[in-house]
Amino acid sequence: MSAKASLYELPIKIYYRKLPSLLGNGIDWPLIDIGLGHKGASVSPKLLALVDSGASSSVLDPEIAEYLGFDLSKLPKQTGGTSASGSYSFWILPEPVSLNIYGEVYTVNFTVIDAPNQMWGCILGHDSIFRLSKILFNTPKKYMEIHFRSDIN
Repeated sequence: MSAKASLYELPIKIYYRKLPSLLGNGIDWPLIDIGLGHKGASVSPKLLALVDSGASSSVLDPEIAEYLGFDLSKLPKQTGGTSASGSYSFWILPEPVSLNIYGEVYTVNFTVIDAPNQMWGCILGHDSIFRLSKILFNTPKKYMEIHFRSDIN
């Protein structure tokens, strides 16, 4: 073993999940089970979240944000967001949310997008899961490995 300690914990191996598609074949997605909480409200035991290496911000669906106690009508709605689905309006939540990923608990910030065609209730991007861990995607074998940073919690 090296004299230099590793910055990352041992990996958690998570297999992609096949979800139905319109064509009937199903698509394999890098999804993880998470829990969310804010001021006594929680979404648990689990919610499926997409781990998206192309997302700079982590995203919540408006209904989930409201369930967690955020009143979106009192937040300024911004425009100019863009995604693979097109442009959208969004709110930036004023407080962080508790994020539980397989027993590791962190506080992260979320953007809430007003996009009716949004497929995922939660997307974890570079400002959350990629800041908290190293992720290795093995798409041909349909799994990913999450190596949480040992210097954060």
